[in-house]
Amino acid sequence: MANIIFKQAESESVAVSSTAIGLTPSKIVGAVYALCTVETANVRIDAYNTPTSSSGILISPGERFNVWGADLFKFKAIRAGSVDATLQVLYYKVDTIWSTSVK
Repeated sequence: MANIIFKQAESESVAVSSTAIGLTPSKIVGAVYALCTVETANVRIDAYNTPTSSSGILISPGERFNVWGADLFKFKAIRAGSVDATLQVLYYKVDTIWSTSVK
């Protein structure tokens, strides 16, 4: 069984308005996942299609979600109403991998 320890590599605040926006490419390099927290207002997110104010997964202020792997580059968010939101994003990279054997 493999055990993985992650280490925070970067962070940023992303302003989410009426145009879908992704994560900052230079912050993603080397990251394997991002922990995102929504502040201020509802957002809609998607990593496959571009979200709109009425389509995509609805996330409310105070909620957290993860974005993993290649989805970091495809992820987009848009505000779900008339108020702009902020995503607080922590990027994590792999710090240590080790294996244990089960006997």
